[in-house]
Amino acid sequence: MPVPPGPFIGYASDFGDASVSAGPYVTVGHCVNIDTPDYKVGDADASYVQMPNRYKIFVPKLTDPGEVKFKLIWSPAAYTHIQGLLGTYYYYFQVTFPDLGATASTLKFQGYYKELTAPMPLEDLVVCDVTVKVSGTVTFTAGT
Repeated sequence: MPVPPGPFIGYASDFGDASVSAGPYVTVGHCVNIDTPDYKVGDADASYVQMPNRYKIFVPKLTDPGEVKFKLIWSPAAYTHIQGLLGTYYYYFQVTFPDLGATASTLKFQGYYKELTAPMPLEDLVVCDVTVKVSGTVTFTAGT
């Protein structure tokens, strides 16, 4: 596998959503940062009373794809868009990475907008903090 050029910064990353999996994915707003899914696998205790030794046995539970969080510069259009879709089950999302070659790497997944906040500090940028709950498989496609 060829090694992509790097390192690179977050500049040119994108977060988009769509009502169908084929897209088109529309940029939600001017993102300040994007956190990708935080996968977690729990543990199930598979120990039993007649085990040959006194060490617990564990098996992995199902993978929880977690949440995607991002911060974007507040705008009426972005705020209204996300507010109108809060809790809409299932919507489609795409994170585009900044490894700009012929095509960029992407993460695609289903989920729903779970949280939207818009703090307004006195002397700082007004942003929206957005959380998307991921549901199901997350597909990573490497750029070329």
